[in-house]
Amino acid sequence: MVQTRLRRARLVLADRPAGLQVALCGLLLASTAACSSQGEKTPSEPVEVVQRVPVDPLTAGSIEGVVHFTGEAPERTAIKMGRVSACASHGGGAAYYDRLLTRDGRLQNAFVTIREGLEGYEFPPAEGAVEIDQKGCVYSPRVSAARAGQGVTFVNSDPTNHNVHTVSKANRGMNFSMPSQNMRTTKTFKKPEIMVRIKCDIHPWMGGWIGVQRHPHMTVTGNDGAFRFDGVPPGTYKLLAWHETLGEQELVVEIPPRGQGRANFSFDPK
Repeated sequence: MVQTRLRRARLVLADRPAGLQVALCGLLLASTAACSSQGEKTPSEPVEVVQRVPVDPLTAGSIEGVVHFTGEAPERTAIKMGRVSACASHGGGAAYYDRLLTRDGRLQNAFVTIREGLEGYEFPPAEGAVEIDQKGCVYSPRVSAARAGQGVTFVNSDPTNHNVHTVSKANRGMNFSMPSQNMRTTKTFKKPEIMVRIKCDIHPWMGGWIGVQRHPHMTVTGNDGAFRFDGVPPGTYKLLAWHETLGEQELVVEIPPRGQGRANFSFDPK
């Protein structure tokens, strides 16, 4: 098609003065090059499609373990809320930072998950929403776990204004106000991320964390430090235990068909 246009253009230019021929010829070449480039298709980058399969319940096993703490348990530090009466008069007694909680050598508020090994599996969507309360001007719970795309409902149980400010790398940051008591706002985190930090710019002592995964095999330890994942397909997995002041540890666990794996983490502040 381009060659046909050039032949027709030569016939038209033949009857024009020499100077005009030069100008028209330049415009013609530019137009022809543009048409030619538009007609050429640039090969697109191949898109990697992950073919995931559901977990076979007949061969699935489990992983369980405990997150230990071998150091000396620190004393709890009370939060000085100053003259913020809406925070100080919440009726629950003194509030504490509680960044590091232990009991009988077991670590609380550790986020534990399967970090690697489940990439080829598909899981049913999460049911319901994860709830994080702002009560007494602290986040409760301090550490949470949520599926990617699952609703996370923030609740303001205080008679004062809070703002929820998330700090993350994989997900888009959020910063929204919750000025009314009993107000509820639900948000979602679309991408897996360990961890998303949450804070309140109005009350700077308020801090919390959310671990986000595509799969359901994640949890936050209670005061017994224990965790358990059921319905895990046979294979080799890398487990992660994360704590906000002690860092993170990884362990490799292998599960035979219908078998059980065990992973015990041990954190030492030294």
